[in-house]
Amino acid sequence: MSLVEKLKASGFKPEKSTDGEFMPLEGIYKAQFIKAEKVKSQKDNTEQLRVELKVSETLSGKDSTSKYSEFKKYLALEGDDATDKKKGVAWIINALFTAGVEVNADSDEKLMENIQGALGTDIYVKAWGWKPEDGDKTYQQFSVLKESIALKQAKSKKDKDGLGF
Repeated sequence: MSLVEKLKASGFKPEKSTDGEFMPLEGIYKAQFIKAEKVKSQKDNTEQLRVELKVSETLSGKDSTSKYSEFKKYLALEGDDATDKKKGVAWIINALFTAGVEVNADSDEKLMENIQGALGTDIYVKAWGWKPEDGDKTYQQFSVLKESIALKQAKSKKDKDGLGF
């Protein structure tokens, strides 16, 4: 029996390798706000604010071993999405407010200065990943939590998993 016949007889079907595939973080993290820079959207050439958070502590879930920023978000600075709480600059203002930092301004320049001035702020996030059923790409998502809620949820998860002290 030839090799091809053996493969067919065994029911072999090619599978994509998952080695080196992006593995999203899942858990609750203390992250540091490390970058806020204006960039142009590759999609429509509008101005965006690229925001990056770097994990400083894993409260529960998968540990990060990345030397890069784990959480990135591109926020609209122009058009209808600019004031959207999920897609616009309002997202980082709300995230910083949740972390205890008020971003007030009477001009666009002052607003950007205040956001830049908040670099180094600790922001607590809950992270998860997902992959569309018909897709190959895995996506990282995250939401901002109040510190007290993040600590409570992390403790509850550790207790549930038998990792609490």
